[in-house]
Amino acid sequence: MWYVNANVIADLLLRTAVERGWYAAPRILGAGRAISSPGGHGAGGGCAYASGEREFYEAALAELEAGADHVKIFISGGLNRTGENLGLALRHGVRCFEHIYQIDDKTAALLAQPGIFVTPTLCVTRSEGWMRAAGFPEAGLSPLPTLQSASVNAADLLGIGDHVGQIQPGYVADFVAVDGDPLDDLAAMRTISLVVQAGHVVRDDTR
Repeated sequence: MWYVNANVIADLLLRTAVERGWYAAPRILGAGRAISSPGGHGAGGGCAYASGEREFYEAALAELEAGADHVKIFISGGLNRTGENLGLALRHGVRCFEHIYQIDDKTAALLAQPGIFVTPTLCVTRSEGWMRAAGFPEAGLSPLPTLQSASVNAADLLGIGDHVGQIQPGYVADFVAVDGDPLDDLAAMRTISLVVQAGHVVRDDTR
């Protein structure tokens, strides 16, 4: 579970509880508090605030020292539409962008570079029915890359791709079983009958 901007660091506390065996939950990689500028997007939401390069650097270090696995930064008004904002973030090492709703061709080319991850989150503003009617079946991806976006690609983004995200020797046994073949129809992912996390059966509807 990838968690961003928990203003009371609930994600980090839950992760600790899971690691100590006090609570059962999905694998959590949390960001703690997001970082914004004073009066910027996220103001009043419990963010950490910074002005200028040095303060942002120190704020990011503070979140990492508090236990964050990654850092969320508000670089605009919540809707990443301009190549200027995205280009600046890319030059400073940002590798993942959320809420990419409307962009021009130049910005799309920047985001298409290897090692860059994009989460459009179209479902935030549009319904599933609208997405399908507008030609975005499962957010515009065919079945294989859709499944990869939730497994191997997500693991690579979070820096755990060397042991999570694939089913092969040496990797933790995280997987689900479904009634059909999701490569033929992604709707099969709605019929999960078995859930295994780190080799432990969490749910088994086959018995």
